[in-house]
Amino acid sequence: MGDVAEYTGSVWTFTEKEFTITKGKAETKLAYALDPTTKPKQIDLLIDLRELNKKLKQEAIYKLEGDRLTICYFDFWNRPSDFGMPKGTAVSKRLVVLERQKK
Repeated sequence: MGDVAEYTGSVWTFTEKEFTITKGKAETKLAYALDPTTKPKQIDLLIDLRELNKKLKQEAIYKLEGDRLTICYFDFWNRPSDFGMPKGTAVSKRLVVLERQKK
């Protein structure tokens, strides 16, 4: 699951335009938009903060290798340029690695 402990034990379910993160009884839905033409490929996670009447866009990068999806983002909303995690970057840079569940 990469270095993001809060996602350990969670299940991510993707549809064409959104995904759901389920952990226990908690469920979070997010819209997303892909740009596979860039290097690295880009994904924007669209966070709907209804209680504040605003939407935020988390800029990230991704790679899909077989059944493994890797998403990398910074806590401070800037899009990373690579998947590297040099010492000290885990404070603000996050790496999420997902494996497709076998049916």
